[in-house]
Amino acid sequence: ATKQTNQQTKQPNKKSKPAQAPRPSKIVRQLNIRLNTLNKRIERLQRKLSEVERKLADPKLYKDYENAHLQGLIQDQLSLNAEIESLEEAWLELQMQLESKES
Repeated sequence: ATKQTNQQTKQPNKKSKPAQAPRPSKIVRQLNIRLNTLNKRIERLQRKLSEVERKLADPKLYKDYENAHLQGLIQDQLSLNAEIESLEEAWLELQMQLESKES
């Protein structure tokens, strides 16, 4: 009887899996999700702002300066602009984080 060496008893390696593109890290995936969420919120607020601005473009609205509806629309316009600006700043911050993680 002949002794088999370890080399002889080893089975050949199974077919190796084809090389896959590296999966994005958990942090990159989370940043992408947050960016996507911010994009959707910004788009929704921009649609609301467009509607407010459309209403503000109506000349009939300005006949009475004490018009509560006019005052409400102006307040809505200011708050929507401020919120959009804040979200855009957050989006830029996340985008910069994402770019630094991907490079």
